[in-house]
Amino acid sequence: MARPRDPELDQRVLDALRTISERDGPSAVSITAVAEESGVSRSAIYRRWPNLAALRFEAQTQRSSEGGYPDLGSLRDELVDMVERLIASMVDGDRNLTAEQLGQMIREPAFSASVFESRWAPDLDAMYEVWARGLARGEARPDIDGRALMEDLVASCIFQVMLAHRTPDHDRCVELVDRVLGGVARD
Repeated sequence: MARPRDPELDQRVLDALRTISERDGPSAVSITAVAEESGVSRSAIYRRWPNLAALRFEAQTQRSSEGGYPDLGSLRDELVDMVERLIASMVDGDRNLTAEQLGQMIREPAFSASVFESRWAPDLDAMYEVWARGLARGEARPDIDGRALMEDLVASCIFQVMLAHRTPDHDRCVELVDRVLGGVARD
């Protein structure tokens, strides 16, 4: 049986990548440089990420859900915050890297499943907490699949930013959330 991943070690690696990129520029990032900066062996990094592109992708996408989503007192406000953070992480990210990772996910179902399990499922869990708070406050119908709703919001954001090359402003994010909530809000 394999040892469980150490989230603190994973975070040290991701933080090291960001530090190198911000301090020395993206071209200075390599597995060797990240290993030296983080104090984590190259082999431990490769056990977690199959290549530098996968490591960069996780560091890039982690920013949208970092620290979870705050309780703002209303499902609508929390969903708008979530959508704005997700869009900002996509806009600030490296499109070539995202395209490379998404392309590999499209071509390789096993790679896609791995990325989903290690990267997207935890993000969706954090997003689902927003939904759960809304349910607890009585703001949404309990018969609606909140996980599917979160996936629909993510898909809309990916479409807007990555495919349509639009950067929705605050008003557009509110409009997107209101359209989604129109079908799930209690009367």
